[in-house]
Amino acid sequence: MKGEINIDEIKKLEKQRRELVQKIEKLKEKEKETKPHIFQKVFSEYQEKLKKIASQLDKRKNEIKKYIETLERKKEDIIKEKLKIEDYIEEVKLRFSIGEFDEAVYRSMVEEKNRDLKELSDKISIIEKEIKEMQEILSPAEVTEEVPVEAEEMKEEEIPELEEIKETTEIEEVTGEVEEVAEISEEVEETLTPAEEPASVEDELMEIEELLDEVKTEEKEEKKEEEVMVNEKLLEDLGKESKTEERGEIVCKKCGHKNSPDSWFCENCGAELIIELE
Repeated sequence: MKGEINIDEIKKLEKQRRELVQKIEKLKEKEKETKPHIFQKVFSEYQEKLKKIASQLDKRKNEIKKYIETLERKKEDIIKEKLKIEDYIEEVKLRFSIGEFDEAVYRSMVEEKNRDLKELSDKISIIEKEIKEMQEILSPAEVTEEVPVEAEEMKEEEIPELEEIKETTEIEEVTGEVEEVAEISEEVEETLTPAEEPASVEDELMEIEELLDEVKTEEKEEKKEEEVMVNEKLLEDLGKESKTEERGEIVCKKCGHKNSPDSWFCENCGAELIIELE
């Protein structure tokens, strides 16, 4: 019938495809035990069969997609029906809790609906399994690629030569890297001067002690200079006082200005000078 999805035929093709894939995998295990040209002949035959099956399935992709869409809609309808039954059971529990009917009637109603729920759950599982199977047909696992003829016909004595070339190349690369590192080390040694060599811990401690000694010496000298200046100041003040006493100068008690002995008023601030009699 036109437009009808022949899912049985699609499943039959998928079954054949999987069997061919399994045989090809087993054939690969026998590769080393078989002559290259014999292996390639049989391997190519199975690959050709697999391509034909894959081509037929590829033409049925639209049918498979439509079938998956049908299954999805059917699954949604069953889920809706399942939700209605769950709501019904919830309502029955509520009515029983307020004493609308006895326990025997309640159990009978609930058990019947629970059986319906299980049946619907089983249907959903079957549909999900079918959907998964169809999706795998649309996106089959990758099949082992054909074995290159050149690799099969390679002689055994050529393989050690390739390994030897590979080892020689690796040795040359490592040797080159070592020589490059040695050259860099020599350049670094040449550029370093004795002044750039890092100082030892003992040298650093000695430098610190010398600096501390210099600071202490400077502090002592500064202290001596301060003492000398203080002493000189004291001597200078004493000399001035003695000279003042000798001249009989009158010191203003308001501003401290020293006036001549015959002054009645301060020459600096104009305050009246009071002479204290001994």
